[in-house]
Amino acid sequence: MLSKELTLLKLIEAGGSISILRELGLTYGQIAIMLQQQEKNGNVTIEDGFVHLTQKGQEHLESEFKQLGYRKKETWILPQLQYYNEQISLDEIVLPPNRVKL
Repeated sequence: MLSKELTLLKLIEAGGSISILRELGLTYGQIAIMLQQQEKNGNVTIEDGFVHLTQKGQEHLESEFKQLGYRKKETWILPQLQYYNEQISLDEIVLPPNRVKL
């Protein structure tokens, strides 16, 4: 699973919404703190209310993806692991909901 830091940088690169970070359980305050840390590290710039990824941030993102073993095309769409369910055992039987109208 990607760290929340990498997810944030990838969202900034793609111009995405922070709703993914909210679904991962982060509050707005935590996201703001992460943005401040990334700005302090030189990975992002915040100008006129817009957040942009710097060259250093782009290089950091690419090196982290390379270190994790992602190929270039695998970074286009990030896995959203928060939607995966736990596997059920092979002995468990799941029946569809009753669709008979009474």
